[in-house]
Amino acid sequence: MPGIFGGVGCPPALYEALRADFAATYGKSEAVHTAGGMLGGHAFGSRSALHVAPGGGHFAVDGELSIYRLAEDFARGDAPCFYRLRSGELDLEPTCKGNVAAIDPRSGAWHLATEWTGSFPLYYCVVDGGLLFSSRLRPLARITGASVDLIGILEVLERYWTLEGRTHFKDVRRLLPGQILRYEPAGGRLSVRETSGLWASASPGETDGNRDVVEQAWSTLGGAVRRSLPAPGRHAVMMSGGWDSRTLFAAMLEQAGPDRLLAYTHGDLGSRELGLVERICRWAEVALHREPLGEAIYDLGALERGFARVENVLFPHWHRAGAVLAEAGVSSVSAGVYGEVLGGHYGPSMVLGGTRKMAAVAAGLLGRSVGSANGHHAARDFLFTRRAAKPWYLAPAAWDGVPDPAASVNADIEAALRRL
Repeated sequence: MPGIFGGVGCPPALYEALRADFAATYGKSEAVHTAGGMLGGHAFGSRSALHVAPGGGHFAVDGELSIYRLAEDFARGDAPCFYRLRSGELDLEPTCKGNVAAIDPRSGAWHLATEWTGSFPLYYCVVDGGLLFSSRLRPLARITGASVDLIGILEVLERYWTLEGRTHFKDVRRLLPGQILRYEPAGGRLSVRETSGLWASASPGETDGNRDVVEQAWSTLGGAVRRSLPAPGRHAVMMSGGWDSRTLFAAMLEQAGPDRLLAYTHGDLGSRELGLVERICRWAEVALHREPLGEAIYDLGALERGFARVENVLFPHWHRAGAVLAEAGVSSVSAGVYGEVLGGHYGPSMVLGGTRKMAAVAAGLLGRSVGSANGHHAARDFLFTRRAAKPWYLAPAAWDGVPDPAASVNADIEAALRRL
């Protein structure tokens, strides 16, 4: 798992502690003292996360495989820039699939940027008037001595993730999708700017009326696939019987050909869905690895590595897939997770509970909509917490220290909805 870290305006011992933590976890890390602080990272394989821009100023990247090739080519002057510094502000180009930390050589300002999907975490906090940041949360919290945020813990337990930039620790924030942070060391000023237009409708000038929409979407998907492919290596695709993985599989087949592809599926090897995957791969003449959900998934050493590197093992079978595919010599892996989001997989039945969940499932089977026709009103109705009960394993004294948990969670949900 790659990542970036650094800081400016803080005691140097904090930067060194971050670098030591990354090096201990991954076996190595890159870092440079620059512009009054430290910037560092860890990249895939032999690639580098840390570079110097053609116009001066260090930058570091963390993201998909394509961002490391772009960064190397950009630093050599062989490729267009994937981020721009204009009028003291940093903006990411659409080709940037990950996070960027960059220093403006003119003003000395530090910029942290996340692309619109927010697929890769980036955390930050202000310490002694300075800025610290890291792709991993726990080292940042440990080094700064941050205390636990019980509302953040409650959101993870109820929503599987934190909301509105909150984390498991007080005063440590996550940079949200499309946000760009600017920090001025001279005055200690920090600002966060919103840039995402992910959910905005296309304006009339943004679509080509002479091209079929499906053709345009397929061409765009093909371009994304090409960027994700390793130059000489083999690529894997996580396969199921669903439309999202099959669409991605078709694009991979067109761009890479069957010889460079390896399909991977896991689950009940005798199930109807895995049988469908086998038929698809036989038709396409693509090799298929079938992995049972056995005891290997819960190997203690693998779980410990997952916690240290990724900080959660919510889906241990995906961690197992990474280990198996690495042993098979695969250079990169793609999955159709975004298809599940855009296709409505995470709908009302996923967020409701109890009898409301049963009603939502029944409505879905009957082809009926649930809730208000107004998207924001429906989201509030589905997502808002009506009451927050103390988890059985939490000490009463800790729970009593949170004045109104439901109101705090709902305020974060409301703030998240306002960003759409």
